[in-house]
Order: sequence, then structure tokens, then C-alpha cells
Amino acid sequence: MKNISLIEYIISKEGGWKYNYEDKIIEFPEDDELISLLSANNIQPDNRRSSVYVEKHSLPFSLFFDLDEYYSEVKEKDFEKDIILFVSENQYILYKSEKTLNSENEEIEDFIFTNTLVYFDALKFLKGKANNLIDSQDLIDFFSDTTNKLIISSFDKQKLIVRFPRSGAIELDRNIDYGEDWESFKKSFTKENKNFPVFIKNSILHIFSHQREISFKEFIINLKKIIHDANRNFSIFINDLSIEKLKADYKEYKSSYFEKLNSLLSKLVNQVIALPLTFLAIAFAIDKIDNNFISVIIMIALVGITIFAVAISRHYQQDLNFIKINFDSDFKSIENSKFFNEYPEEKTDFTEVKTRFQAKYKTISSYLTSYLILTIVINLSLIGFILLSLMLDLKLIIFTLSIILISLFTLIWFLFK
Repeated sequence: MKNISLIEYIISKEGGWKYNYEDKIIEFPEDDELISLLSANNIQPDNRRSSVYVEKHSLPFSLFFDLDEYYSEVKEKDFEKDIILFVSENQYILYKSEKTLNSENEEIEDFIFTNTLVYFDALKFLKGKANNLIDSQDLIDFFSDTTNKLIISSFDKQKLIVRFPRSGAIELDRNIDYGEDWESFKKSFTKENKNFPVFIKNSILHIFSHQREISFKEFIINLKKIIHDANRNFSIFINDLSIEKLKADYKEYKSSYFEKLNSLLSKLVNQVIALPLTFLAIAFAIDKIDNNFISVIIMIALVGITIFAVAISRHYQQDLNFIKINFDSDFKSIENSKFFNEYPEEKTDFTEVKTRFQAKYKTISSYLTSYLILTIVINLSLIGFILLSLMLDLKLIIFTLSIILISLFTLIWFLFK
């Protein structure tokens, strides 16, 4: 390849030639091989004082001696021919046939040329979308090559200025290909998407709402975010869905569920507070009573109270489970909606509420279990105390308590199964 041979010559003579960045002229020592290569490429050099002077623009390819020169001088028309770019000393990359090659002529994943083309295409495209009276898809309200800026504004007087360089191109991450994002952006302006550009414009203004001015680079690197935000808002529009209204409604029904949980917890706390007072009162009464018959009556009452505690615990647990079932059902209807399947990040506020609800549900459920166990232990202790006061045989006391305990666990299993 003639072009590559000429470049290989320039590389091989590194240090033997000089490049004038101002005049854009390369000075070589006089050399027959160079003259031959230049002649093969139809280039007429300027031979003076044992030196060969070649104007860079006369080369059959675009040549940039470093990245700074590339970004400050590259033009869209440079891509009409091969491009040689020195990225470091003695090393270059080549743009040929829409491919990026290294100095070994191997294709590499370096998106410097691709992203530069994205920039030029974006600039040209947005200029075409500037305040065109016959185009209902206006995106840009002002575009000026003189001041190197474009303006995007809204009806509520929000204005965003986007600056672009007077010449050359913007420097983007060479490891990221912005081509796909840019193509998605352009497709938003097809006739089939006649309503969508409004959402693109609103998304740009929303994403940069806290900035009055940005660089064109910021616009390009946020393309994916802009498209995602516009798609989400468009989905809300076509589904007649308001996230804020949904959040408000969810807040109301969330409050309702938490009120139910708090009411249940309040009842349970009252029951727990009453336990030590009941224990002390009964223990004091047993200690003062000498009548065995009354002691037996109290013991029977304690068994009844224990059974009642088991029953009421089951009632509370049923209420708790019912609240959870309804909560899960309502949350599932939100979670499975088409909108939230497409934009799962919008569920953040809702999932946080679910997490809090589940934590509170587990807490109250554990309180219920603790209340039931505490009631049984206290009442069995009182019954044991009564049996001791009746001067019964220890084996008989243990047997009686065992029968009561087995009966209670049987009742609990029956009620909670």
C-alpha cells in the first residue's frame, strides 16, 4: 500500500525529519527513496538546501502528529480518505475503510475515529433541528457557528447552552463507542416517532436542570441517560400514568397498613404491661389465702386465662397475617405493572416501604410469640406456687403441671396449625 509505505518511511526516519506545527510542513533530509515515494503518490516536494519540504495537506491521507493536533484540527472531510494518527512516539493508528488499524495493520478496538464521526454527525444533525418553522420536531431553539453554541429552551423559560469547539473535535473516551447511543437518539426523530422529540427535549433540560451551560462532550456522554429518561416519560404518557400520583396513592395505602400494624402493636403492648401487675396481684392473693378451695378456684382461673391468652394470640396472628397478605397483594400489582418491569429503578421508593413493612411484621410477630410464652410461663409458675401451698406431693405437682403444659401445647398446635 503506497500510503502505508510512505508512513513507514516517516516512522523509520523518526528524529531525522522535522515538523513545523504552524506552517504544517514536514522537513526531510534529501533522500532518493523519499523522492521516489513522493513521486509514486503524485506529490511534488520543495527541494532546498539538501532538504525536502512536504506540505502536510498534499499527502494522500490525513496525517496528525499527536492527539492534540488531531482534536484541534480534524475535519469531517478528513474521513473521506485514510487517516494516520501518531498516538505516541513511533506508533500510529490508521483509519481505513471504516476500520481502526494499528501499526501492524490489525483491527483494534479504539473508538477515537468512530466517536469523532459521531461528533460531526451530531453537530450537523442538531443544526438541522434548529428552529425550523416547517418542522414540528424542533429541538434546538438557537444554533450559531459564529459563537459556537446552541441553545435548548422550554416554555417555562428554562434555558440550556451547549458549547462546541470552533474547530476540530471533542475528546471522548476512546474505550467507549458512542455510535450506538447516537443512532438511537437520531431514530427518535423519525416520522413514526413524531411525538417523541418533545420528550427528548424535556429529558435534556431535566437531566441538566442544575446547569446553565454544558459542553458538547457532556451532551454526548449523557446520550444513553437522555434516551432512557425520555423513553420512561413517554411510557408514562402513553399509559396515562403519573409516578407522582402513584407515589401519593401508595403513601396513603402504606399509611393505612402501618396504622393497622401500630394498632395491633398497641393492643399487644397493653397486654404485656398488664402481665406483671396480674402476676403480682395473684401471687399476693395466694400468699394471703388459707382456704384451699379458693386456691383451687384461682388455679382453674389461671388455666382459663392461659387458654384465653393462647386464643387471643391466635386472633392477633390472624390479623397480622391478613394485613401482610393484603399488603403483598397490593405491592405485587404495582411490581408486576408493565411500566415498572421496563423501569425497575422507579420502584425504589416502593421497595423501601415494603422492606420497612416486612421488618415491622417480623417484629410484631416475634412480640406475639414472646407474649404467649411469657404468659404461659407466668401462669404455670403461679399454678405451681398454688400446688405447693396446698402441700401436695412434689411428684403430683410435676405431673399436674405436665398435664396442663401438654394440654396447652396441644391447644396451641390446634389453633396455629
